[in-house]
Amino acid sequence: MSLSRESLNFSAKVLDRFAFLPDDYGFEVETADMTFVRFVSPRAFVNVFHARSSNEVGVEVGTFDEDGYRGRSYDIGYLIKLFSQEARAKHRAWSAHDPDVLDHALAILADLLKMYGAKALVGDREVFHLMEQQYERNVEAFGRHMNAVQSRSGAEEAWSRRDYAGVVRFYEYMQQ
Repeated sequence: MSLSRESLNFSAKVLDRFAFLPDDYGFEVETADMTFVRFVSPRAFVNVFHARSSNEVGVEVGTFDEDGYRGRSYDIGYLIKLFSQEARAKHRAWSAHDPDVLDHALAILADLLKMYGAKALVGDREVFHLMEQQYERNVEAFGRHMNAVQSRSGAEEAWSRRDYAGVVRFYEYMQQ
């Protein structure tokens, strides 16, 4: 049996579990709907979401640039990794299809944000700079991975044509 989005009561659960944001950090609720709640302060913002197709439940944090525009938002995993590699290794994505699992996931995510997010929640530029560096490293690693996948595919195709010079070219390209 599939439950409707309304019956999950997402925004009310988020407002309850993340009440520490307005209470302790001065955030205000900017948006609250069936799948997305955004908290904002003059220094930072927090997005809590329940993805429409995957039902993933997640938290992102971000800050504002010098002109007041929202910068990139970072998954809570980036924040956790700054302070604890061990906790990051244990962190997992949540998918919630029923109210109890959703509430459990939100409770854990709120606790993680309390535990690792204090500096980000006050807009500490160094924390956001370090998360940006992590993000850039991840993008570079993904690019290298995709390059390797495509090069292997090209090398296999060249091999099947007995184009051995082509195989060498693909693997040389992959090593760059």
